[in-house]
Amino acid sequence: MICQLSLLCVLRLPPVGYANAAAHLGKVVCLSTIGAQATQSNLLTQLQILEQVLGDLPMPIAFLRPAWFMENAAWDVAPARESGIIQSFLEPLDKPVPMIATADIGRVASELLQQTWSGRRIVTGLL
Repeated sequence: MICQLSLLCVLRLPPVGYANAAAHLGKVVCLSTIGAQATQSNLLTQLQILEQVLGDLPMPIAFLRPAWFMENAAWDVAPARESGIIQSFLEPLDKPVPMIATADIGRVASELLQQTWSGRRIVTGLL
């Protein structure tokens, strides 16, 4: 199961319903973020909390922590054409930021669902 939307619905169930739903999953692949390991609160803290909660599930779980989505740059094209400046919320501006296409994230998730593993995995290297 690929979560973020699907499994969040499961998290809203009462504890008995949550346990019952979790018992029927073979494994979980969850889209998280590269910043989920941050030690101070930030805009990505909700994904850190999600990882903590889902990390207690009794089945294999993999958290994908991809880099910046390449598709995010599409929003910058028109303003850059008009002003000649590419705006960025990423700082510092001189730091290289790894990027990945969402299709590649989907490919990695599908490959993980076909593998066998136990416990908790954090996947960053392929992303």
